[in-house]
Amino acid sequence: MNKFTYISLVIVLLVSCGNQKSKNLSYQELKILNKFPVEGESKKVMFVYDHDTIETKVKKNQNCYFVNNKRGKRILRKKKFRLTPILSENELKAAESIIALNNKFRENELIAINTEILIIDNCTFLFQEEVNKNLIESNKRRDGLILQLLKHKTKFSIKALKAESFDSQLKIDLEKLINKNEVDSKSFNIHKTQKAYEIVKSFGFDVMPEYFYLNPLINKLEPIFYVSLQNDSFPIQSDFFVSEEKIDSTFLKYFKVDSDNILRLINDHPVIEKSIIIPKGFKTVINKGQKIDLINNSSIISHSPWICNGSKDSIITIFSSDSSAKGIHIFHEDDTSIFNFISVNNFNSFSDNYFWSLPSAFTIHEGHTKINNSQFKKLNSEDAINLFRCNYEMNNSTIENTFSDAFDADFSYGTIDNCEFTNCGNDGVDISGGKSTISNSTFMDISDKALSAGEESRMEINNCQIINSSLSIISKDLSITKSTNNKIQDCQIAYCAFKKKNEFGSAHIISRNDIVEGYERKTLIEFGSSLVINDSLYLNYEEDVSELLYGKIYGKKTIK
Repeated sequence: MNKFTYISLVIVLLVSCGNQKSKNLSYQELKILNKFPVEGESKKVMFVYDHDTIETKVKKNQNCYFVNNKRGKRILRKKKFRLTPILSENELKAAESIIALNNKFRENELIAINTEILIIDNCTFLFQEEVNKNLIESNKRRDGLILQLLKHKTKFSIKALKAESFDSQLKIDLEKLINKNEVDSKSFNIHKTQKAYEIVKSFGFDVMPEYFYLNPLINKLEPIFYVSLQNDSFPIQSDFFVSEEKIDSTFLKYFKVDSDNILRLINDHPVIEKSIIIPKGFKTVINKGQKIDLINNSSIISHSPWICNGSKDSIITIFSSDSSAKGIHIFHEDDTSIFNFISVNNFNSFSDNYFWSLPSAFTIHEGHTKINNSQFKKLNSEDAINLFRCNYEMNNSTIENTFSDAFDADFSYGTIDNCEFTNCGNDGVDISGGKSTISNSTFMDISDKALSAGEESRMEINNCQIINSSLSIISKDLSITKSTNNKIQDCQIAYCAFKKKNEFGSAHIISRNDIVEGYERKTLIEFGSSLVINDSLYLNYEEDVSELLYGKIYGKKTIK
């Protein structure tokens, strides 16, 4: 094993070991330096966790301790959680069932509560995180509206956790679920809702979901089951009736359906003046040389995959001639969309002017996508391309003249090869919670970060050129970035590693055989993070690196 491989392995082990959970019944132990409050009391409690003394505010209510960490500290990576004493063997078995239930949710990519059994000063507790933004993001979802069902004897009320306004139709459809056992496919993610109910029943828990999360990408509700030792919820219903959403047939004005449920354009150059929604069950095929012009603030939302096969001499063009359109957004679960020799340009981010908006002009949600030999230009949105929970390949393509970020991949896995990113208003490639390999690509005139890995990502950068950009290679929040044989020229900062979010931790960069020229400052490495250059550990550190970034001294303020 060479030294480079050894250092890489050590860093991976250091990061992964810190997040592993015991697979047996030897529960994690914590200590407190003073006593918990009594019923109805709220007081400061000092925890000892991970070699640190953490100040918390604890309130006891109905035999449950509600804990709120202070000063940005985290326990088990959570700021807010509750501790329920386990007082009997039956309660211990119930607690273990709750843990198994949430593990099953996680296996099925449903929203799960981080639940563990802790020993605190020789007493046993059930640890459960609170429902908030941290919970949503740790379940590989984008922060969004959370609605809570509050029980009042035989009645209930619905409120948004952050006192946000929301579509009244959501309230109506939640009332249908409670009172009529009916789930409307317009408001609910039917697949995830049905699967969650099935799992809860299989574990023998007779409870309704206490919370619902509105996924902001697809604008549909998903249930959050918060099963506790003192659960006081509505009893779960039998199998519910699904009320199917009425299909808007406007898309048939522009597409015809063949015998294999393939949608094809009626003519080669349609002008779409009104937003269309393509339902599930189809495959949209666009042929070489065809053009789609979206005008009058229109957009395309598709729940079916797209196959666009242009050619070098006959490119497919999807654009907005009046610069008003709101892009193309494809939501599929296990399908694959293919874009070969297409040009996408002159779009804005999506908004329906009410309660639903997307940060991107071109979106793929879940499933797989392949983008080859294509161009994306003049996309006036927070993210030009946003891939979410997606597997992807992008080859021989360009993204240029973007308002903000060029390529944003959240909780996604894929490769980028032989691509160009030019004149981007913020980041070139930004990945969060995923893995990406970027090779043989060029980044030029990037206003903020050329390549950025965050939220426990893994990024490999090989044989790339990064020219005249603010920050070159960034690794943050437990991410590990490997940079090999790259050329970094005329950038403010070559390498930067730091912790941005308290629920995560330090980050790491491993560089080998890079060429760095014309920089203002070669490194910006926060204490606790690391940079290894050609097998040598870099030892020049800074405090609070995030306070130097995002336009304060280096880089650019995030544009939304």
